[in-house]
Order: sequence, then C-alpha cells, then structure tokens
Amino acid sequence: MRVRAFVGICNRLRVVLSYRATFGAIEVGWMPDGEIANARFEDVFQALPGVRFEEGSDYTTTTLDPYPHAPADWMMSYRDLQLLPEHAARFDAVRPRGPYSAMHVRRTDHVGLANRCGSYTSDEQFLTFIREAPSPIVLCTDNGTTQLQFMRAIREAGKDCVALDGIRVHDKENDNFQRNTTLADAAIDLFLLAGATHLKLSGASSFSNTAFGLQQIRGWWS
Repeated sequence: MRVRAFVGICNRLRVVLSYRATFGAIEVGWMPDGEIANARFEDVFQALPGVRFEEGSDYTTTTLDPYPHAPADWMMSYRDLQLLPEHAARFDAVRPRGPYSAMHVRRTDHVGLANRCGSYTSDEQFLTFIREAPSPIVLCTDNGTTQLQFMRAIREAGKDCVALDGIRVHDKENDNFQRNTTLADAAIDLFLLAGATHLKLSGASSFSNTAFGLQQIRGWWS
C-alpha cells in the first residue's frame, strides 16, 4: 500500500498509523515541508516496523484522514511511536516527576479556522483553567508571543510553569507562518500533553484532538 500523508504532524501520524494497522506494510510519502518544520519522520522518531518513508509525491492516495476501514483499535498503534534518544532525553528532562496539568494554546494559522468552526478556545477559557488546575502546569504552544503571555499568567496565579525553551517572539501572535518550533519540539509537547492528569486544549485543532486521544490510551509517555 502506498499513501501520501500531508499537512501537520498529527494529520500525518494518523494516516501512517491507521494505514499501517490495516495493511501491515506500507510506503508513505512524507514531504519535509513548512507544515512540519521541514523535518522528516526519521529526524524525530525511531523506525516504525512495516513503514517505509519516501519524499516523492506520486501516490494514488493522498490524505490527511485515517483509513476509513481501519481496525477499531488502530489508535493503540500510537504506543509504537518512540522518540530518538536525544529527543527522549529532552522529554525526560522537562517532564514533571509527579502529576501535572497541561494546556495546548494554538494560535497563529489556527485562529481563523477555529472561529469558522465555532470552537475557538479563548484566552479567558485558558485563564480559568490556569486558576483552577493543580500545579505544575505544562504550557505547549508553537508561538513565542503566546508562550510568554501564558507563562506570565501561570506564574501570576502562583503556579509553576513548565515549557520548552527557545520559541521566537513575534509582534502578532495570530499571523500565518508564525510557527517557530521544530518537529521534535512538537512531538515532545504532544507526549507531555498526553501524560497530563488535567488538560485544557484548543478547539478544532488536530494536535489537541490527538493529545486527548493519547491521554485516553496511555503509553510510554504517561
């Protein structure tokens, strides 16, 4: 089976894992474009048995959706995702050692889509979560301006904030092309969200939806 996955990391992962769960051995077209910080699967994750990645675009099937006739339990395949050792070390270094809360604040290109879908998660909803959630709170986002805003809010609420370092700050947080995290950063954030006991997520975001699903099935990241 040959299929091309595209758009962001979580759209691609659900294609890869659902098709693999259905067909066993597959070839996947994975172009390292701007949607995934110009990275390849193998730059972040250990090899997946049964999956061969290519950078070509000549595929009969191109999709961002899971295989429609995949086994009912195909999401259990997410447990097979293993970070490369250097990224696993960063994950272990930042992850709190006890129970923690986590929030995924997605802005940038997502704002318009979420508004159209009627599922935009407002700043006030996140601020309410910050006030009510147990500390520490892991903050996951792809934009430096957003990160600074909510790091400040978490600390002003008297709670410990955990976040990956080094996201560049922008004048406007909701412009397109404002993502400045690596694919490895995104994967680490995804697994941090999945291991949380309390979650606040961004509506209409495939990244948030995947994090919620992973929290339900548990895995090495828990």
